[in-house]
Amino acid sequence: MTPAIPRLGYVYRNDDRHYTQDDLRIWLPMLISLNTRWLTLYASSERTVPEHFLGGIIDAGIEPVILIRGKLGEANPHALHPLLRSYARWGARYVVVYDRPNLRGCWNTAEWNRRGIVERFLDRTIPLLEYQQSLGLKPVFAPLEPGGDYWDTAFLRSAFESFARRGKSNLLESLHLGVYTWTYDKPLGWGAGGPSRWPEARPYHTPPNCQDQIGFRAFEWYADLAVQTIGRVPSMLVIAGGAVPDLAKETDHNTAQIEQNVSILRALSGADIPEYVLNFAFYCLAADSEQPGSNAGWFTKEAQPKPIVEAIQKVLSSREKKPASVTPKSLDHYVLLPNDVELKSALTELTGFIQQHKPVLGFSENEARMAGKVTLVGGESKFPRTLERELTDAGCVVDRITTRPETLAGAPGQSIPPRPSIKYSPLGGS
Repeated sequence: MTPAIPRLGYVYRNDDRHYTQDDLRIWLPMLISLNTRWLTLYASSERTVPEHFLGGIIDAGIEPVILIRGKLGEANPHALHPLLRSYARWGARYVVVYDRPNLRGCWNTAEWNRRGIVERFLDRTIPLLEYQQSLGLKPVFAPLEPGGDYWDTAFLRSAFESFARRGKSNLLESLHLGVYTWTYDKPLGWGAGGPSRWPEARPYHTPPNCQDQIGFRAFEWYADLAVQTIGRVPSMLVIAGGAVPDLAKETDHNTAQIEQNVSILRALSGADIPEYVLNFAFYCLAADSEQPGSNAGWFTKEAQPKPIVEAIQKVLSSREKKPASVTPKSLDHYVLLPNDVELKSALTELTGFIQQHKPVLGFSENEARMAGKVTLVGGESKFPRTLERELTDAGCVVDRITTRPETLAGAPGQSIPPRPSIKYSPLGGS
């Protein structure tokens, strides 16, 4: 069995119309053969990812990331509440509302032309993020277009400063950041080191012999900016990224682009990509021929693999010949608490368990991976089976308890069941 790469993912398709039982039957074996751990799924307020498709993905140990696209200013955000409730009930953890709000084409014209675009975006998105929190979903700030009509780093800086000014510290503590990390045919090291290494880079202006965030390592620039404004680096989800063909030309991935994607795949299993980057979704497995960029798909419309798939599978197969490397564990036992629990309440209910097992308590999935044993506190609505698999793949022994005082006196090790505009954008400008 191929050793898992916990951050490896893909964008399923460039449209939101292929979620039938037949689609699941055809694509699930391919996803498994590609060692898929994360899958970006496109949706809208009118076209949902249905429960049967989502359930099939989750049951296979794949973490879905649902991106709800649509023009800003055209729909009432409250109309999304029933949809978000459904996704949470069906087992999703990451639902991203809105796509690239720093692009003119993602707003209706009247809204874009008014002043205060960042503040007006936050007026819409903050209530949705807080509502997602209340449902147990992870709040994810919408991904920005690298560069963009409103420069992405300037947009994000203003947004972070406004979060703090509005007193949204609780939301910031659990906020995740959606990211696009295209290579733009630049070296993978383009922009490495962020603004501390390239201080001359400014919004809308990158001097000669200087590098910027418009490349694979955009996450480093966002991390630096976050530390400056909110004092912490949020966890990041790569909604889509990698080396893609020029969508204006009807050509598939060239040799250089295939080699870049192979290099990214190798980097995902090492320390070159920081731990705050939770996943990486290569764009894209299949592309609708009626949509721009049908040449970007890794498979033909008949679901036949293109050369890039063979190159990726070759790297994955080569990992079978090597024992899976497990990071040495620096902690004996870690109790992972859900973000929405009050620490004082959890300590009260877990007093007997803590005295008996003497674990480290915390809220960080990354810290949990550093432990030989991990105890999840909460049912699958808090910690889904996909997380259990990730922790197991990382070499952890995993069990689960609920915070019901009458069950916490179980035998040591007992597992208690849970309760029932950059000139070229790979996605285009709208």
